[in-house]
Amino acid sequence: MTSTFGKRLKQLRLERDITQMDLGKAVNVAYQSISYYENTGGVPKDVNIINNIAQYFDVDIDYLLGNQEERRK
Repeated sequence: MTSTFGKRLKQLRLERDITQMDLGKAVNVAYQSISYYENTGGVPKDVNIINNIAQYFDVDIDYLLGNQEERRK
C-alpha cells in the first residue's frame, strides 16, 4: 500500500516531468530509493532527505507527509 508520502512524491515528480533518477540526483539519494518511496509506502528515515525533497518541490514537509492538504502554508 502506497503511503500519502509516496503518492504525493510521485504526483509532484510527474508534474515536473522528471524521472526518478533525476529526482534522486537532485536530492542526493539513489533512484531506487525514490522508486521505493513511491511504490511501497516507505518514508525516508532521514529527516534531511524529506527536507531536501520538500525544498526541491517548494512544498511544506507536512504536505509531503499527509498532515495538511495545502502545499504551502
